[in-house]
Amino acid sequence: MIKVAGRDIFSILLCFSIILSVNVKAQNIIPNGNFEDGLSNWDTYFASGYSGTLIQSTLEHSGTYAARINVTQVPSNPSVLNAQLKTTDFHIQAGHDYHLSMWLKADRNVDIQLILVKNTPPWTWLAAKTVSLNTTYQHIDLLETNAPFSSDDDVRLAIRCGNEVAKIYVDDVVLTDCTPPASYTSLQTS
Repeated sequence: MIKVAGRDIFSILLCFSIILSVNVKAQNIIPNGNFEDGLSNWDTYFASGYSGTLIQSTLEHSGTYAARINVTQVPSNPSVLNAQLKTTDFHIQAGHDYHLSMWLKADRNVDIQLILVKNTPPWTWLAAKTVSLNTTYQHIDLLETNAPFSSDDDVRLAIRCGNEVAKIYVDDVVLTDCTPPASYTSLQTS
């Protein structure tokens, strides 16, 4: 009976070690993606003819805070890429798969573009998606499979929102490396 109990304890410990090793791999690699630490690790870009601000907002999806980019001025021929909320404080590895998840809403109906891109020439695109926002938080996903390059500080995640004057709310930004470990074996059988 003790042998069976020891075997059960070993099985439980093995399960915990597998769960912990998977969770370590799946941690968020975007610092301060929930904006609970203010706006650290996040910045804005406004091209000539555009203006706006970035604030910490209490109109959150979860937690206490979200980020709000206020696009307050756009030129007569606006372009989505000329106003951005962005971060570059993360790294990726070539050949890995990444899953980006976030919650977004706006103060009005507005189209935005979500991008993952190399932050210097040749501006290699990883993934992009155009999203139509409204006044209700929406969950947005973006998947990049087999990243074409490695970088410690040369990747940009941006929410491009230069189409029109609007307030864009962003919360719970999570980027995970979802590449299976080299020794991965599926437990599913046919």
